Amino acid sequence: MLKQELSKEWANNGKPPVIEFKGINKDYKIKGGYIFKALIDINFSVKEGEVLTIVGHNGAGKSTLIKIIMGITKPTAGGIEIFGTDTAQAIPKNIKAKIGYIPEIVNFYGNLSGFEIMQFFGNLNNVYNEKLFKELLDRVGILKAANKKVIAYSKGMRQRLAFAVSRIKNPDIYLFDEPTSGMDPSGINEFISLIKLINDAGKTVIMTSHILPEVEDISSRVCIMLNGKIAALGKIPELLEKLGLAAAANLKFKDGFRLEESWFEQIKNSRLILDYNVNNKNLSVDIKFLEENRMKLINEIIGRYTDNLADMNIKKPGLFEIYNYFSIKKVSND
Repeated sequence: MLKQELSKEWANNGKPPVIEFKGINKDYKIKGGYIFKALIDINFSVKEGEVLTIVGHNGAGKSTLIKIIMGITKPTAGGIEIFGTDTAQAIPKNIKAKIGYIPEIVNFYGNLSGFEIMQFFGNLNNVYNEKLFKELLDRVGILKAANKKVIAYSKGMRQRLAFAVSRIKNPDIYLFDEPTSGMDPSGINEFISLIKLINDAGKTVIMTSHILPEVEDISSRVCIMLNGKIAALGKIPELLEKLGLAAAANLKFKDGFRLEESWFEQIKNSRLILDYNVNNKNLSVDIKFLEENRMKLINEIIGRYTDNLADMNIKKPGLFEIYNYFSIKKVSND
């Protein structure tokens, strides 16, 4: 649907993109001669300093795309440039040094302490700064557990440790593959705060996630992937406008009030709302409408029911509704 938008480079204030995907395809050969197409014609660029969130069903190609950026997997066809360097077949050490990575499942040697893990990865990156290691552990909230063995860490603590490790070399690009998987709500909120911290410092973040409401506010753009293809790419408000997704309102009326269904039919016919459902038992009405009509609709409702309205709750569409739109479309086309 948004094919034309995918071919246009996103505005980047004159700066070259940090990553460019140029017709990336990735095939896997499976027994019996079957070819599984993990990625199909991926074309877009990533701007310096943005947070790009990639969402999609299991097997959509999200992790494969991350692995190609990392140089772990080579594309079957197409090219990728990172900081202007072709990395499709091999990624130079100087480019690797600019990338930090956290996988969905973090495995550290359990008999080492958190601080020893920091020292180990510091040595790998020729960084010998114990003060820095402590500062990074403190920023992710596990400095008090620095001397405990990692085997005693919860999954959330291991993810935070991985975040601290990824910051040792102060990379310019951070890749997070389902970084909040398995975390409790407080852990997710803390991790989102950490992402804001590095993004505020001008770092570029690319992450995959299934936790849509939490990542919505920090995402500069979102990329919806379905079956190896990009179904949508852009800023959330732009996608909502293009797709014409509906906002929802729930109206509750005071006891004893008699609902006038004819009025709701009237504003539906005038296209102020898209649809409505009256619940006489609960004295409530559910309404669907386009965001562009929000203020006019509110004024109309308050003007008509100011003395009888008990409550009004309005829910704007967001990333979940965008993803759900394409998921339903995928199922209907299968």
